[in-house]
Amino acid sequence: MPSVLNLPLPAIEPITLPLEAFYPDLRAKRRQELIDTAKAAVVQTEADAAKKQAAVDTAKKKLASAVPRPSGSGQDDASEPLSNGRGTAVPFLDDNFATHNKELWKVLSGDWAFEDKKLKLKTPGHFATIATLTNHPLDFKATLKYRTLEGGAIGSVGLFFDMVELKDAQAVYTALGTGNSTVQAFHRINGSEVYPGAGIVPAKVKANEDTTLEVIARGQELKIWLNGELKLTYTMPTPRHPGRFALWCHAGVAEFHSLKITPSEPSIDELRLAVRAAESEAALAVKSIDVARAEAAAIEARIAAEVAKYVARPSSAEGGQSTAASHAERTATLAKAELESLRAEQQLDIAKAATKPDDAKSQEAVKASEAKATAARAAVDAAKVNTTKEDANYTPLGPTYPATSTGRRLVLARWLTSKDNPLTARVAVNHIWKRHFGTALVPSVANFGLNGKPPTHPALLDWLAVEFMESGWSLKHLHRLMVTSAAYRRASSEVREMGSGEDRANLPLSPSPSLPRSNNQRIDPENKSYWRANIRRMEAEVVRDTLWSLTNGLDRTFSGPELEPAAADTTPRRSLYFRHTPDDQATMLELFDGPSAAECFERTDSIMPQQALSLANSPVALTQSRLIARRLSQSETSSAPVSDDDFIHAAFEALLVRTPHADELASSGIFLQRQAPLLAEPNKLTRTPTGLATSIPPSTDPRLRARENLVHVLLNHQDFVTIR
Repeated sequence: MPSVLNLPLPAIEPITLPLEAFYPDLRAKRRQELIDTAKAAVVQTEADAAKKQAAVDTAKKKLASAVPRPSGSGQDDASEPLSNGRGTAVPFLDDNFATHNKELWKVLSGDWAFEDKKLKLKTPGHFATIATLTNHPLDFKATLKYRTLEGGAIGSVGLFFDMVELKDAQAVYTALGTGNSTVQAFHRINGSEVYPGAGIVPAKVKANEDTTLEVIARGQELKIWLNGELKLTYTMPTPRHPGRFALWCHAGVAEFHSLKITPSEPSIDELRLAVRAAESEAALAVKSIDVARAEAAAIEARIAAEVAKYVARPSSAEGGQSTAASHAERTATLAKAELESLRAEQQLDIAKAATKPDDAKSQEAVKASEAKATAARAAVDAAKVNTTKEDANYTPLGPTYPATSTGRRLVLARWLTSKDNPLTARVAVNHIWKRHFGTALVPSVANFGLNGKPPTHPALLDWLAVEFMESGWSLKHLHRLMVTSAAYRRASSEVREMGSGEDRANLPLSPSPSLPRSNNQRIDPENKSYWRANIRRMEAEVVRDTLWSLTNGLDRTFSGPELEPAAADTTPRRSLYFRHTPDDQATMLELFDGPSAAECFERTDSIMPQQALSLANSPVALTQSRLIARRLSQSETSSAPVSDDDFIHAAFEALLVRTPHADELASSGIFLQRQAPLLAEPNKLTRTPTGLATSIPPSTDPRLRARENLVHVLLNHQDFVTIR
């Protein structure tokens, strides 16, 4: 504190901090969280192990049920796909193009013709395409026989698979090119072709010569043969999805002789490898259970030791619990080392199986895997030795901080909240008053000094400040004083005065032209004396939270991590839990003037068309309007249907907290009467190009649909976002 101020300050003395302050992870709630997390990990690993074992059983069943294709040597031919159990594979498509099968093919673009028992493209074009009408098997083998003809600049001939509306597809093709012919794999995303370098292979392709293109697609793996020669083994970089099969030509012409597509089934060797891989995964999963159980036991032992050390001290059992915690932690370390050793051994087996005598890269991979396996075995041996040691060393639950503080912050806090310094209480009272009444007692909220504006009600400000301090700085007490006061409970109407003993229920909540204006309006038009409630718009958070709370859908859970602003229309958490920064904020909160770091004392209210559009186009508002209409259309006292007039009254009272005026009642009734017949014939209505994605579809009952629309209109009424 600058000495020039010459302010009396209490003596600064070191203070001892409570346990929660210098060791946060030893709080009771945090201890329980650590235990619950460890137990949940055990449950999760047990569930994972069960799934892995089920995968082993499934892989073994597939291997047992496979019928191998016999070869001339009497051995299984592991390089060929399996049969379907009846000796032949059932094809998805087998067409020699003798005639146009219109139930199979549809021309999407280009000059295609079925002539001379061939499918021909007569004129070069841009990706001239003919496609199947149905989706092909996800895993398949396709054999295409064709001839690239002379004509066109590039002479690209190929096939699409996984095709969706010509926008997304995987592709394989041959190209004559301008000098070097190739066979290639590429993919199309949102109508744009992407040609990875790994998918381009030189190949001998000539015009007017027969070509056989074979393709096997299984998962993300793709193999391509050209005229019987394996040309490319390729991993497709984009995720696959169901789609159609298509033939196409680009900047060239061709004739297609035949196409056969059969489901691609794994070979015997592949099934055996799948069994071994599943067994390896299952073994790791079982070992992971041991690790999770050991870590759960270790965390409980460490918590018990720390509690004995810090909470229940001095304790005669502290030494024994520390030793137990140390042993449990070392046991968990051993379990993790054994898991990593098992994983390293499995990777070594995989590397050895993939090694080739003349492949230096695969041999280097074996050496690297051997080094990792050796290091993992050494770690297991070291962990075993550590488990035999008897000491009391273990890892704390988390970081610890100094147990004492200088006391400077405590002295500053006491000085700020001293009765000799009422400024703190006055500022707090002023902020809370402004949020309840719409205007502040001190208009210059950020400046209580000589350059600021004087309070409008200084005695009231001082009295509330004293009440605040003498109540032990109780915010609840201060809020209760304000909201139970006569000033707060006054109506916002300008047409009548709030006399003593007057029944407030008889006062209108909004002005009506049929009633005379109050004399107070003439005497105090700016309402400086608070003779009526100030009319003000809801804050941004209140607007959004009110929408969710209309059907009791607002999640009022306390605390939790911040949420992405993009989820504000789908997540019913309170608005204060969404991240709100200058660069990232929910659209509705931004439009309705959410908080700003540059204006932390007072928010600026704006009026713009986008605010109305935000409510009109909000998925939350549309969903809530449907739920509210359905609730209000059901009578709580009888089974008789709710009349339109009763519904209109209920909707106004639920959403606008007032009864409708006569003209509003009449216009709302006319709206319902006109809307229902229109909605009964939707084919005669003009549909909007795009609709809002909502979780609740509109009602199929025209009368109820009209009520849903009326509720949606009321949600866009000015009175809905206005506090009176």
